[in-house]
Amino acid sequence: MRTRYGLRHLRPARRTVFFESVAALVLAIITMPFAYPRLGDPPQWVQLLGLAFLLGSLTISIRTWRVVMVGSLAPRRTAHPTSAEQRLRQHIGDERRFRLAAVMYPVTILLLFPLPPEWRWFWFCLTLLGAVLGAVALVRMVRTELRIPK
Repeated sequence: MRTRYGLRHLRPARRTVFFESVAALVLAIITMPFAYPRLGDPPQWVQLLGLAFLLGSLTISIRTWRVVMVGSLAPRRTAHPTSAEQRLRQHIGDERRFRLAAVMYPVTILLLFPLPPEWRWFWFCLTLLGAVLGAVALVRMVRTELRIPK
């Protein structure tokens, strides 16, 4: 049996983390020039893009939560063989992450939109933090789960 690597062989929760990290990094790259506070108010499309990111992340998290709840404990061919205990631990962690996301994304959307003009520095720091955290998550995932061992 040949071991395979890549996105298709990650758990659904890990794929979701990967795509959220990529989206956060792309969003930060696009919006960072407009988020700097001394440039004035960011254009409306920047806020709408952030709203679309949050709504998309909420939708993907809820959909993946359903997938995790229905079929996550079934045996899977993965890059790294896991025991039943480890799969159960991963399932519980995945379920907890999606339950938290299902609560936190709507709260974040309600708090941040519309974003008050006085919060420009907060918007800038949030954009910068999203870029850094997205890059760190991608690097960690590529190093540990997507890379073919030598």
